[in-house]
Amino acid sequence: ALVRIKAGGPTVLSTDGGPDWEGGSVTGGHTGSGYSVNTGVVAPTGGMLYANRDVSIPGYMDQGVYEGLFSHERYDRGELPEMDYVIPISNGDYVVNLYMGNFCNCTRDVGERIFDIAIEGTVVRSDLDLITE
Repeated sequence: ALVRIKAGGPTVLSTDGGPDWEGGSVTGGHTGSGYSVNTGVVAPTGGMLYANRDVSIPGYMDQGVYEGLFSHERYDRGELPEMDYVIPISNGDYVVNLYMGNFCNCTRDVGERIFDIAIEGTVVRSDLDLITE
């Protein structure tokens, strides 16, 4: 199963023959064709420059896809419930790739936006701070 989700903003068309990056332009809960998310605020960003992309961004992600993916954000305001994605796929072993950026000047300093990543209830990364990574 290959699922591509653009957390905030409109769908981004694939240029590598894979599925499109399904958008989620609605603030609050949203159900797409291959996932659902329970909360979050969607907002446009100034975007991230393709010329400054991190080496972790795969080569198949060309400039148009990259700029489309990072044109909006979805963030959790901090009050409960915590933002939670549900992707209904069959049991098996999967590779999960997360591509993230920090756009907000309100969280540009170390320690201002720290979060955990859990998959199937197990924390796979704790205290992630994109400013220090």
